[in-house]
Amino acid sequence: MTEETEHLAGQSLEIVRAAIARLVPEAMERAVGSYRDFVTLGVPLEAKEFKDHHTAGRTALVHLESLMKLASWAASPASGGDSAETGSEEFDTMLLDASRALSALRASSGEPA
Repeated sequence: MTEETEHLAGQSLEIVRAAIARLVPEAMERAVGSYRDFVTLGVPLEAKEFKDHHTAGRTALVHLESLMKLASWAASPASGGDSAETGSEEFDTMLLDASRALSALRASSGEPA
């Protein structure tokens, strides 16, 4: 947990949604900028570097997709048949997806997972 999210532990789902809704736009802006910088790099011609380059690009796109899902989740509080538990399960799934994307990025760069 970061300083920005540490205070959210034990809070209601609505409070967590509101806090995430405030954080996601900046995270998306930074991720898009980072991806834009990445795609301007030259694509390596050697097979391993070429594969690693494309794996990193896919990982960045998965990260952006996860942020978009997170923004959508944060912007649409549970209503009707949706329960707080369902919202929590969706959030847990998004966090798991983000964790997997980070692990894939680390693996492609040779870092331990």
